[in-house]
Amino acid sequence: MKKVFLIILIGSSLFSQQSGWVWQNPLPQGNDLFGLKMFDANTGICINSDNILRTVNGGQNWGQYYTGIPAPNYSIYMVNQNIGYLTLDSFIVLKTINGGINWTRMTDQPSFINTSLYFINEMTGFAFRRISSLHSIKILKTTNGCISWNNVLTDTSFSIISLQFINSLTGYASGTQYIYTASGDYHSKFLKTTNGGNTWDSIYNTLSFQDTKICFVNETTGYTYGFPSSTSIKVFKTTNGGVNWNYIINYWSQSVTQIQFVNQLSGFVLAGNLIFQTTNSGINWTGNTVITNGYTASQICFPDFNNGLAVGERGMITKTTNSGVNWTLLSSGYLSNQYLWDVKFSDNNTGFVISDIGKILKTTNGGSHWELLQFASELDFSAMSKVNSNVWYIASWGNGRILKTTNAGSSWDTSYPNVYGLTRLKFINEQTGFGICKYTYFIKTINGGQDWVVTSPFGAQNWAMDFIDENSGFVGSDGGRLYKTTDGGSSWTFSNMGASISDLQFINYNTGFMGNRYGSYGVLKTTNSGINWIPSLQNVYINEIYFVNENTGFAINQMEVYKTKNGGNNWNKLRTCTSNGLISIYFTDSLTGWIVGDNGTIIKTTNGGGTPIGIVPISNEIPTAFNLSQNYPNPFNPVTSIRYSLPENSSVKIKIYDLLGKLVKVLINEEHSRGNYSAIFDGSNYASGVYFYTLEAGDFYMSKKMVLLK
Repeated sequence: MKKVFLIILIGSSLFSQQSGWVWQNPLPQGNDLFGLKMFDANTGICINSDNILRTVNGGQNWGQYYTGIPAPNYSIYMVNQNIGYLTLDSFIVLKTINGGINWTRMTDQPSFINTSLYFINEMTGFAFRRISSLHSIKILKTTNGCISWNNVLTDTSFSIISLQFINSLTGYASGTQYIYTASGDYHSKFLKTTNGGNTWDSIYNTLSFQDTKICFVNETTGYTYGFPSSTSIKVFKTTNGGVNWNYIINYWSQSVTQIQFVNQLSGFVLAGNLIFQTTNSGINWTGNTVITNGYTASQICFPDFNNGLAVGERGMITKTTNSGVNWTLLSSGYLSNQYLWDVKFSDNNTGFVISDIGKILKTTNGGSHWELLQFASELDFSAMSKVNSNVWYIASWGNGRILKTTNAGSSWDTSYPNVYGLTRLKFINEQTGFGICKYTYFIKTINGGQDWVVTSPFGAQNWAMDFIDENSGFVGSDGGRLYKTTDGGSSWTFSNMGASISDLQFINYNTGFMGNRYGSYGVLKTTNSGINWIPSLQNVYINEIYFVNENTGFAINQMEVYKTKNGGNNWNKLRTCTSNGLISIYFTDSLTGWIVGDNGTIIKTTNGGGTPIGIVPISNEIPTAFNLSQNYPNPFNPVTSIRYSLPENSSVKIKIYDLLGKLVKVLINEEHSRGNYSAIFDGSNYASGVYFYTLEAGDFYMSKKMVLLK
């Protein structure tokens, strides 16, 4: 029986809202890239998990666009230069008609996760699941540009990996059937259609690939490749539409990840970081050229035999104009395969970033340009403290050294407290400074690092420290112990917090915040100098916190950024522009800040981190009155959009209540500029039923009803 999925459009388009963060290193960005499509030598598109990237000058520059929906991008298929479709990993399909700049959301999608797409033309296309671990597939077909979908195939023993049409009638699909064979646990499976995908027939074969992929150049000639059970990497060719497959001699020492033909004779193979070419339909292959050192390419695309681009991990973009013989790296940056452990700025212009391989990055223009300062590789820098724009201290983890500059990094002196595993460093002034070590040690200097006093007052690994002045300070340990001193470290008292303390920051003697790596509370707050702590941010783990003042603060973990504007009473998650791991955060004021992390990541905000996730500005028009619109769709499952209008800057609260009047979620508690907004409510964790949502903005109050129907 045919199953139909109806599609309803939300408005006319989604704004390509940008994150409040921009990349400063690497450039143009540092996320893994995939989904590359070049329409000609100049115009192309690709995606990462967060954004759509578009070039119109052969990859020299890239515009970056965001769909406005807080879900990772999964797969993209461009029908032509303007029209394309994008799937997210949460059952969402989007469409663009202007080359990826703006996207329209389809509210009812093919009902399975991790969906890939293939389109024959603008109106006719297919959606299929390609996650091998699920061992089952569906192929859905649309003939009206995603207005509706028909289920044309279900197979519970087969995981589809790739799908390709030669013309409007003839197409092939390939994947893996999970049965035991004489040569391994996987059996390659091929399907063929000759009626435009309405029915599919299985083609018998004896191949045993995991994740079997195909590349056909016409109705009869094609290539298949994948990961066999043995250690050798093989490519097979058919000249009779998949009835027989012949082994092509193995030229490649690395796994074949892609085959692309630009015509029936000429094509390319991507094998690891190597590129090979053929001009005689695969009989002979030449090349063995390294695309680029230090990166792994994920995809190539040649619009013609001469011009091609490759993209890959950590934002790698490289280009060839001579059929892959030579490649030019278009992406740029420092330390793209390294961890950046700390970032500090003395003002909005001058700052330093440290890495774990003896390298320091310095900027004097807010991060628009970074200068690389190189030291011995054994100086694995781990912590940093600034006194002013000229005086900085940097600690090394492995060899117990501390570097000092008094001229903003032009020269450095070295001192030797001779303790290892330094995790935090804090100078109150140029003379008095403190440090802690993973291995229970506490160090102190009162003469600018010329001499260090080393004691061992702690009984656990120590990761957090802050000093308010020369006498009052706190240290937090991995075992949940919080140590306090009021005499500059001569004596300590401790209390057990029951969690792994990752960071500490005190705004003044009374008010402080604590980050926790494990436990129920990611952030705790004290208003009486650590005597009592109250929960602030719950059910997340936090690596580092930074408060600009008593009210405005930020907290990060490996993948997320949170912000409070009211001293930790409420927190909102912010969208960044990276999926790389986040390690350290620093703000010079409530608007301007930086985050550093894995793979050389440096990102910057100048608007306080941008709009919280789930809140999307939907027009540039200024409304004349407050309003709360009916949610859409309604009923919904599981996601719905709530629109509201603010004629003036307002403190906005949107709350969700169940039928009994119990508060189930504070969706928004945030200061908003005037404008029109859309907030997304995800009911995945709630039961079906009637709910009420309310808007409070100044003196305005309105409530409406919605229905969650699962």
